[in-house]
Amino acid sequence: MPNADFIHLRVHSAYSLSEGAIKLKEMVKLCVKQRMPAVAVTDTGNLFGALEFALAAMDVGVQPIIGTVLGITRVVPVNAKPGLPGKPPAPDQLVLLCQNETGYRNLMALVSKAFLESDPMAGPQVTMDALEGRSDGLDAYSATALRRIWKAERFSWYMTTMLHRTEEETAFERRIRQAELDYVTSSRAAATALAENYVGLAFD
Repeated sequence: MPNADFIHLRVHSAYSLSEGAIKLKEMVKLCVKQRMPAVAVTDTGNLFGALEFALAAMDVGVQPIIGTVLGITRVVPVNAKPGLPGKPPAPDQLVLLCQNETGYRNLMALVSKAFLESDPMAGPQVTMDALEGRSDGLDAYSATALRRIWKAERFSWYMTTMLHRTEEETAFERRIRQAELDYVTSSRAAATALAENYVGLAFD
């Protein structure tokens, strides 16, 4: 099957309760129709559909990518405001994709740990420490995507700060902003960096 312009790496199937409704056999047929050579199923916190998905995908010539959205226990700062009584904070989410059999075995271990050792009130989740010995063969897709998002956020903040004056701006801040603008418009290196960020940073 030829390469597609887009490969979905975060599909929630009917095994993600209240988050997805598509059945796996229907999904892989859609992949064939859209000439998509591969697809990842990342149901939230479970691998219930992994075997069914792998078999259905291989039957139609689509490369199955097995993964999950794993809950990561949130570290609450000591000085943070308390939340609802008796309700722990919702876990952060990390998309993990299997690269090989080792990754699949590690993902099974992490998902099992999340179900067996989590507080029922908090939902299945693991700590970041639990990932340290179970990261081989797993691609942390969320971590890669978030790095790019924060780079884009930094550039947006930089341009807004440099080009816009606020009512609270002091004389010192105005001069700093003007100096930065002068630097960007007079330095080839600064202009190159601005252009690189504006058109999109290269993939890591």
